[in-house]
Amino acid sequence: MNAVLRPDRYDMNGMRLLLKRWGSVCELVRNWNSYPTSDTTYRAVHGGGGNGLPIPDVPSIVLQINHYILRLPDENMNAITIAYAWQLNPGGGWWEWSDKAIALGINEHTLRSRERRGRELLCQTAGYLMPDGLT
Repeated sequence: MNAVLRPDRYDMNGMRLLLKRWGSVCELVRNWNSYPTSDTTYRAVHGGGGNGLPIPDVPSIVLQINHYILRLPDENMNAITIAYAWQLNPGGGWWEWSDKAIALGINEHTLRSRERRGRELLCQTAGYLMPDGLT
């Protein structure tokens, strides 16, 4: 039987950093597309710096990691998505882990476990995407 090695803490931290980058881009795209902030609304009305709303230039690393995130089991994909791509609540404040868990209908411990398992799976399948200096 071939045992799959569990990622070490450096790999897990590196994946967390990559997911934070992915999540930041996801949140920006979401803000531009369906939840405009006052800044993007101003640019849409006044055309600041271009012809209306900016079109995000999504880095290729974000598209690559997204490919692997979409292939995670649903419970891990949902945990990764809410953990990293949903930082601001509808009121503009920071989402707490407990609130994120409630949004998924689970408790905080379960959310954290699923997020960690999702990062482990991503380290195994998409670990090569982490630049050497990231971990």
